[in-house]
Amino acid sequence: MRTSALWACAILLAVPRQAEAQELRQPSPALEAAMGAGDPVSSASLAATEVESCIAEAGPQPNTKALAPCALLLMVAAQLAQQAGETVDALRFGEAAAFVARETFGEDTDIEAYARLARGQALLELGRNDDAEAELEPALAIARQLFEADSPELIPFLGALALARFTRNDPASARALYEEALPIEADPLFAADLRVNYARVLYVLGDTEASLDQARSAAGAFAELLGETSNKTIEARTVVANALTRLERADEAIGLLTPLIAQLEGRSEVEWLLADALRMKAVALIEKSEFAAAEELLERVTSMVDRVYGPDSGMQSQIAALLATVRKGADAQVAGQGEFPVPPSFWEHFYAGRFTEAIALLDPVGKACIAANSPDTIDPAKLGPCATLVALAGLTYSSLNELERGRSFAELAVAIAEASFADPSPELGLALFVRGAVLQQGGRVQESIAPLERSMGMLEDQPDTRFAPMQLLAAAYLQAGEYERSLALIRAATTLDIPPLMRLNFTDIEAQALASLGRLDEAEQLVRDAIAGTPEALPTTRLKLQQALGQVLTAGRRYDEAIAVLEALLPQMRATFGEHPITARTLDALGLAYVSAGRARDATTAFDQALTIIRALVGDDNPLTGVAYNNLGLALLQTGEGERAARSFIRAVEILQLQEPINFDLFAQVALNLGRMTELLDRPQTALELADNVLEIVAARAEGDVALTGRVRAARASALFSLGRFGEAIDDVAIAWDIAQGDARLADVAAGLATIRARAEAGRGDIAAARQWFDEAARRAGLSFTRTDANRLAILYYFAMFERETGRDLAAARSLLREAVGGSLARIESYDDFDAAAQREMRSLATLFRDQVAIVWAIEEAQ
Repeated sequence: MRTSALWACAILLAVPRQAEAQELRQPSPALEAAMGAGDPVSSASLAATEVESCIAEAGPQPNTKALAPCALLLMVAAQLAQQAGETVDALRFGEAAAFVARETFGEDTDIEAYARLARGQALLELGRNDDAEAELEPALAIARQLFEADSPELIPFLGALALARFTRNDPASARALYEEALPIEADPLFAADLRVNYARVLYVLGDTEASLDQARSAAGAFAELLGETSNKTIEARTVVANALTRLERADEAIGLLTPLIAQLEGRSEVEWLLADALRMKAVALIEKSEFAAAEELLERVTSMVDRVYGPDSGMQSQIAALLATVRKGADAQVAGQGEFPVPPSFWEHFYAGRFTEAIALLDPVGKACIAANSPDTIDPAKLGPCATLVALAGLTYSSLNELERGRSFAELAVAIAEASFADPSPELGLALFVRGAVLQQGGRVQESIAPLERSMGMLEDQPDTRFAPMQLLAAAYLQAGEYERSLALIRAATTLDIPPLMRLNFTDIEAQALASLGRLDEAEQLVRDAIAGTPEALPTTRLKLQQALGQVLTAGRRYDEAIAVLEALLPQMRATFGEHPITARTLDALGLAYVSAGRARDATTAFDQALTIIRALVGDDNPLTGVAYNNLGLALLQTGEGERAARSFIRAVEILQLQEPINFDLFAQVALNLGRMTELLDRPQTALELADNVLEIVAARAEGDVALTGRVRAARASALFSLGRFGEAIDDVAIAWDIAQGDARLADVAAGLATIRARAEAGRGDIAAARQWFDEAARRAGLSFTRTDANRLAILYYFAMFERETGRDLAAARSLLREAVGGSLARIESYDDFDAAAQREMRSLATLFRDQVAIVWAIEEAQ
């Protein structure tokens, strides 16, 4: 971050954009000189005096117009106060500057942008991270309007928001902002400042080699520009040492930190740097099992921690946990082995979603345990005392999206438990639970079920962990389409002595299972009661409940309400979780609501973003990726991009059919979509083959899926009709129709089935039966689809063409076409521009108009 306010003030003084309507009071020559000398304390004092003078000149009770000339001075004062560490003044001046600028010059001015920037940075220093982000996001948005994308003026806004996102546990978003800022920062000093924070972000994201490279680059630049002993150089080198320790290069880390500590000794103004360096050296010593030396350093840090970090920083508990670890390690070295407890504050951080802080507590304890019990090699048979620590490391790294590292720890935990404990045992149960959790996080839902089922019985007597496998197993059953089984497990869990807040973790799963079974009123009431009745719930839990509400509303075809809930939720999900599978699920839910409401282009954007997140996290051959391709295909199908939709569906099928064991429900849904797509692309034979493939798999399953069989039969009947095999099509319709009558989830399918049956009867020459089925199709379409839904318009069109071609009721044909035209025009009006979807709609509309004219002529001729 820049260390002087001069850069911002210079821009404004050179180009006073807001001075057109009213002259702005400029900083005095004395203030300019102080800023030029790089003295923020003196500059801040002078700026405050000049602001007071300007306000006094506005009168005893000035209004906003009278204060307008002071707007620039207020902004400068806010910037300088923030640089001088006078956070209260920075907040006060910043708020006043932003208000006066908005009221006098309108929204989105440079004065407002820089005032918000100063307020945001001051709020960060006060630890009010949510409030800081609320200032810095609009500040950056204004700056993007004012400056070109490659303008250096954007950098302070990008850097400040990146720091805010990082402090709010969103390192992925912070990384993106730093990567936008670094290429446009030409000043080597400011670039080095950015690189230090960027290195910290990369470290948290698990990209330790890249973190090391960035920190080394920053340290080299600071050393060249400011000198070897500058605070900036030392700070950057402590970040280097941190990365070296994680890379198991503890000797290098210690060699780097030892001279830095010597340079910092006795310098009270940088005591925080000394405390950091001592703590990092202690962690490196723990890595080498030099517990006595580590304990001596940590004792020193303990005496400094409140003074340096503040009593509410949480650092005291981290240092205490490290001290407990080294003392256990020292005892274990004497005895030859030892047990290492989980740090007491680990669970507090973990359950609050602060996974970075949780792993920071757990990691050195686990390493010390391994070093004490199996110092030479990783021997699972010797690591029994470390089983819990290793398992929790796997769970925490998985929660941080470091899936490969999470998987490695999970498998090591299982190996330790199998070598050291009985089967069954709580230790093996915990390890199996973590294996299942990591598999599920990585999209391997089917594979997660077996270890979760095994773990559940082993943990039933463990009060801290007994409910965790039940929750994940219920989620796995839900994702696998086993809704009744998911509900049964949830009900079993809730009959136990479950804490109220833990009960909430089951609520979103229960609501989705109820909605999938068509019990929509129950699902909605359940979620709304949970949201309203538990204000003490963790923020992450409340976000998941909001997402469940959006999904339930979508299932109930209340698309506008669902979209409002999910659009409000998405930025909160991004801020809380970053680029995480949970965020991708929110995008999926929003995309589904969009596509159901006919907003196919918005759905395409949402599904595209979800696919990008999932591919970055789990690669291109994962079930989660297959689902994301399928969802994107659904949206593309509605926008008229048929070939691109087909490619998405084909890729989804390729991914899902290779999974072992196969997630049949996912595979079948994607195959059905591809079948529909191939039919629309005039490839009904391919659609028929896919439907037969799915039915074959259904027949081989121990538990058939009746609802899915109905959908497959409907797809098969449609393909048979397109191939002119009317009798066979009617047979499949009859099977699917019987299924649909007893299942509310198949209401939309029933309308399509009636249409296929009507057209097939017409193809066989039974006009009376065809008209009867068309009447039924139109009735059900009115119940199941919105006025502008493409499925309803298609049914009306087919009915009209039937009436026209039979010549029995031309007036009815004209009425049906008029209704279809009205719906088509309404759809076109909803498009912002003439894209592929609008072009497709116009072609459809042209066909409708052509047929209307033909019917009018036919009516005239009949008269």
